[in-house]
Formats: sequence, C-alpha cells, structure tokens
Amino acid sequence: MMSQNKMDCVDVKDYEEIDKDYEEENVHDVNEEADSAIPAIPEKKERLKKSEKKALAKERRREVRKKMRKNDKKKRRVAKGQERNQFFKDMSTEEIQQVYDEERQAKEDVKLHVQAAYIHGAPKIVINCGFHDSMSEIEITSLAKQTSLVWGLLKSQKIPFQFHLTSMYSDNPTIPKIQKFGSDYWKIHYHEKPYWEVFDDVVVLSPDATEELDEVYPDKTYVIGGLVDKTVTSLQTLNEARGKNSVTKIVKLPLRTFGPVGCKTVLNIDTVVKILLARLENVPWEDVLFYELPPRIVAPGMKPNNFNSRLNVESSESSNVKIEQSDVELHQNDEDSPRVVKIDPSDEKLVPSDVEIEQADVEIEPSDEKLIPSDVEIEQADEKLIPSDVEIEQADDDLC
Repeated sequence: MMSQNKMDCVDVKDYEEIDKDYEEENVHDVNEEADSAIPAIPEKKERLKKSEKKALAKERRREVRKKMRKNDKKKRRVAKGQERNQFFKDMSTEEIQQVYDEERQAKEDVKLHVQAAYIHGAPKIVINCGFHDSMSEIEITSLAKQTSLVWGLLKSQKIPFQFHLTSMYSDNPTIPKIQKFGSDYWKIHYHEKPYWEVFDDVVVLSPDATEELDEVYPDKTYVIGGLVDKTVTSLQTLNEARGKNSVTKIVKLPLRTFGPVGCKTVLNIDTVVKILLARLENVPWEDVLFYELPPRIVAPGMKPNNFNSRLNVESSESSNVKIEQSDVELHQNDEDSPRVVKIDPSDEKLVPSDVEIEQADVEIEPSDEKLIPSDVEIEQADEKLIPSDVEIEQADDDLC
C-alpha cells in the first residue's frame, strides 16, 4: 500500500508538471494568434526634403529624355533608310553600283585623310583632360561629347590637324565617357602624361589670359583646356600653365576686340578648334568670329527661332538701313511742316497722297467748262432771243 501510494503521488506530480507545460504552450500559442490578429502599424515614411524631391524629378526627366532620344534616333534611322530606298527606286543596277562605288571611295579618302593627319598633321591641337577632379559627371559627359565633335571636324575639315588628348591615365573618368562615343576607333594620339611633359613650344589658350591670339601657325602646339563647368571657375587653366618651361605663350581669343558686343568669352572646345582652323587660313578675325561663333554666344538669351543664321542678321541689317532711309525721306518732305505726322500702313488707302489730290483737281477743272458757257454760246443764245428785222416785218404783215 505504501509503495502504491508513493507511485500514485509520483504520478500526480508528473501529471501536474505535464499540465503546467501544456498550459504554458497553449498560452504562448494564444498570444501569437492574438498578435497576428492585430493589424500591423505601417512604418512612417520619411518625408523627403525639397532638394531631394527636385533631384528625383530631375532624374526622372533625364530618363524620359534618354528614352525620347533613343526613339528619335530610331525614327531618323528608319526615315533615312526609306529616303535611301526612294532614291534608288528609279535607278538602274549600273547607276546604283556607281553610287556605291562613289560612297566607298569617299570612305577611303576619309581614311587616308585621317591617317595623314595622324602622322604628319599640323598644327597640333591638344585637349587637356586633367580637370576631371573639379567637374561633375554631367560635365565630364559634356567634355566627351565635345571631344567627339572635334573628331568629326578632323574627318570633315580640309586641314589635316593632329589631334591629341593628354592626362589620359587609366583612372581618368573621361576615358569610359568618350568610349561611349566610339573613341576606340578614333585615329588620334593619347598620352597619360600632362601636356607640359609631352610637347615643347606650347601655346595655351585660356579665357583668363591678358594677351590676345593674333596668328595661328602650323608648326605650333595649341592646348585647349578640357574644362566644362556650368558655373564658370576662373583662373584654373591660367594658373596651371604658369611656370611651365614648355609653355611659351598663354593667350586668349580676341573676342572682346573683334567679337560682337556682349559676346561670351567661354566657348565650347569644338568651337575653339573651328576658330583656330579658320584663322590658320588667314581669314580676318571679324569674319572668323562672325561665321564660327554660335548664336547663343553672339546673342545670349535670344531664342534660336529669332536668330537662325547669319543671313538673318544680314537681312535685318539691310532692312534697318532701308527703314532709316525712308525716315530721312519723310523728314525731308516735311521740312516746311511744323511736325512729322506718321500714318499707319493700314490707313494709306483712306488718306490720299498729294499726287492723287492733284490728279483729282485736274479732273474737276475740265468739268467746270461745261457748267460755265463761253462768249460764243452767250452771243448765240442772245441771237435766238432777240428777233431780227426781217422777223419783225413779217410779224407786222401778219398783224395787218
């Protein structure tokens, strides 16, 4: 009995512990179910700053423009193909083959021209690509774009100048940017060292220089700063060129002397190259700047629709001269009058000119001759009214 009671006691304790563990597990499960039933409180989103919102909006616009450019490029390619097919539509097989031969020959001529420029080109035009530390990613991309435009000039220009890029070491972020424009296929010179360690007798172009460039010589080396800064930073190219043994001159383009009033002094790299090549052919500075400067430089703030080409400028100048001449004629005609009266063109039909008034007077005067009788007509009328002697005698006979 003792042992049985003892076993019963042990069993009771064991059951109590089992029940206790079971209750704890159930309570834990119930708490988890209750927690899952309660809706989760949403995390509070951080409110963006105004500058961050602008940056996001700018990035979205950039992506949209990128897609639009890609679509436009595709459309232009399709349109070019259709135009080419239309061009070949009415041609015979021999004529089409002749066009292909001419195009192939033009490509070979460009290759020969570029090869000659690479070996014996003159003058040497160098772009200093060592300012990437002070430029943003967008500005470096703009530098790569302008460099590709200079490569396009080398292929199209008659003058085979020699094209160099300096400070193009492996870590330079400009390299991957220009590779997107196909620089791996460019026939130009790349240098890891800066220009003052590569060339002798160097002429550095800087907008902050005091001396102006006069002549361009084929045996010189002209260095253009590869600095594209939206907010212009002064003296960077000037300070870098000072104290270098290979630098013989630091000059600027004579924009203030020969350029238009209000002309900007900071130009794109490809524009500077165009000016140098034009001046190399002994073109006067006035004509060089007149034809090579873009409209945004000549007339800052003016929309392209209002300033399309230099021909528009010439036509506007000639029209202004005509207007001034007409104003002088009006003043000369009105010297006797106390003041000059201006008439709108719409009122010209309503107000008769002096010649029209004189013609009207001449037309009125002949009509007065019919209203006023002449002396002969008056005498004839009197003769009809006054009876003659014969008529009087006949009247007396009738009365008798």
